[in-house]
Amino acid sequence: AMVRLAIDAGLLERQNIYEKKISSGKTKMSEKVYVTLPSEMIQYMMTRMDDYASRLLPNRLPMICRPVTHTEDETGGLMDWSMRKLRHTTALKEQPDEEMLREVDPNCMSKVTRKVINTLQNNEWRVNDRVLDVANNLWKAGRETGSIPPYDQGQTLDMPDFPEDGSKTEQHEWMDEKSRRWAKWAKNEAARLQMQVRMHEAYKIRPFVLWHAYFCDFRGRYYSDSYLLHPQGGDLDKALIMAVQPEEVTSNGLYWIKVNLANLMGVDKISFDQRVKWCDSQMELWREVVAYPEGTTDIWEDDAPKKNASFQRLAAIFDLIKAIDTGMTQVPVQVDGSCNGIQHWAAMTRDETIGPEVNLTNGDKPRDVYQLVADGCTEMCNEDPTDWRLHFLEQYEGRIPRKVCKRSVMCDPYGISDHSVRQYVLQEKHLDWCQAKGLNMHQAANEMGTLICTTKERLMKHCNHGKLYSQLLCGWVGGEVDKPMSWTTPTGFKVINKYNPRSPKKSNVKVWDKKFDLTFGYYTNEYDCDQALTAMPPNFVHSLDAAHMGLVIDRLVDMGVEFFSMIHDSFGCMANNMSMLREVTKETFHEIHQKDQLSLLRDAAEAIVGERLPEQHPARTHEQRGSLDIDGVLRADYLFG
Repeated sequence: AMVRLAIDAGLLERQNIYEKKISSGKTKMSEKVYVTLPSEMIQYMMTRMDDYASRLLPNRLPMICRPVTHTEDETGGLMDWSMRKLRHTTALKEQPDEEMLREVDPNCMSKVTRKVINTLQNNEWRVNDRVLDVANNLWKAGRETGSIPPYDQGQTLDMPDFPEDGSKTEQHEWMDEKSRRWAKWAKNEAARLQMQVRMHEAYKIRPFVLWHAYFCDFRGRYYSDSYLLHPQGGDLDKALIMAVQPEEVTSNGLYWIKVNLANLMGVDKISFDQRVKWCDSQMELWREVVAYPEGTTDIWEDDAPKKNASFQRLAAIFDLIKAIDTGMTQVPVQVDGSCNGIQHWAAMTRDETIGPEVNLTNGDKPRDVYQLVADGCTEMCNEDPTDWRLHFLEQYEGRIPRKVCKRSVMCDPYGISDHSVRQYVLQEKHLDWCQAKGLNMHQAANEMGTLICTTKERLMKHCNHGKLYSQLLCGWVGGEVDKPMSWTTPTGFKVINKYNPRSPKKSNVKVWDKKFDLTFGYYTNEYDCDQALTAMPPNFVHSLDAAHMGLVIDRLVDMGVEFFSMIHDSFGCMANNMSMLREVTKETFHEIHQKDQLSLLRDAAEAIVGERLPEQHPARTHEQRGSLDIDGVLRADYLFG
């Protein structure tokens, strides 16, 4: 049965090596002997694996030699060519023209893209010894500080006996609870094993200079090819690395080190000057942390369940005191976009309502789009106070907090369903208080989801027109010529929004006298227009944020900046260069959106179809724009902050 399963899954191939036909009266039979061999894919994988251990340990770790340069002819990155990220987009069989034929990344990359990706690969890093030792001490002591998982393997289950004599409902509830506990145990165990690898590898590569290979996805976004210990990773991975060469810090650099620490500590809704003053007021606490980090976790530990920044805080505190005492700095500082996806949609559609809330205009302090949506929910509760809405007002003391809406708003520019909004509210435990009051959490999630979705729809009118416009253009292209939508980003990168449908393949197997029907799938060469439609808004806006990041790096390299710590919508560099980075960020964002990107997208669609978009097409109803002055971006101090 297992052999049959492997054959159906494509892991093994069956070959007939012997066949003898037998005739007995009217009965005709054949005797066959088969041999099973590894498929070509498995044979190839086996030849690329040197030993058994290499299959168990992660093979995408920081490099101790420079990555291979990306060129017009070759995909760069990791030394082993078979492991490099290649992007395959098969040409349409009907018309394999030059515009649609893209085999691997080098053909999709522009000159700017290659310059940027090679710049990121040339950054030299090293392990942050002090943070590594603190993290290791806390982990081995069993202290689950920040994102540190348990040190010892936990018990798989601690369940009461199955209620044999209970009702069907009680038995189902017992099974559900068992599934939840197993899932939680599996998640913790995976994190624990990953932590073991992280600590082992960090100590092993501690003496070396480190590099990270980078690759682009099909939208032009830049990704580190390392599994652990890289600047785009989680809290520990970011905190455990720093620049190889310390820099002598300037007074302006020290200013941005303090701003960065305030941001990490959650003090980011006030002006930059106020953040610096707050940081200075906490200087005695920072020195306590440096003197005894393991004993002062109450000062620097982050209690956020998502995007926990505990060890980034610790690294920033160490670097601040080092900069003050020695005049040297090694930890890069970051500035983040204000819900960057909404920033791009608001700029494209000139949305005068939401644009200022994502800091596309200047102000004496940053605006907060998450709180704007939360306040809209609160307003709805006050205007139409149903029982559930009264519960919300009571629990949140008259004002729904921004954290309840944040993830849903953050995901809105990339497309989010009402169901996902409800799930996010539950997953982030914003409604756990319902249990103590004897209320149904799922009903509460439905009510809160309705509030959030209704408020988002009302506030983001122009942004939503832009998303629908891009989808309708994609559908028009697919319907007219059965081709995927494609466009060129401001960096010259060619994006092809192509998705191939999966075709099911069934396998009927029998194990221990039990029959199982399993379904496998493989990708066809056909074009899945429905999936492409769903993916069009997020792919389009992701291609623009990638282009923005690329143009920022390209401009700064020409100005002499060499070291970067970039994460899509979070731009980082050494502290002395931060003022320069912020100005270039505003200039390049303005350059991108000074042009009508949605009109350029329509031009790309018309070029594929070979005719103008009909005036009566539904997309035309979504070409409306707001009155936002895009030149205000040049004066927007908190565009990235």
